Amino acid sequence: MKSSKSYRIHPGDRKTPLILDQTLWLAALTLLVIGYIVFYFIYPMLSKGLLF
Repeated sequence: MKSSKSYRIHPGDRKTPLILDQTLWLAALTLLVIGYIVFYFIYPMLSKGLLF
């Protein structure tokens, strides 16, 4: 019987403390998009007093 397929970029034992796998890339991209929205749309509205 075949073992389940690993979807990691670097399977095997971890020699480095941090391996950039797909989950970490997706989290970083999500944080960048949220940061962009906050600093370019929400923060200017807050500083001008348009939201509160």
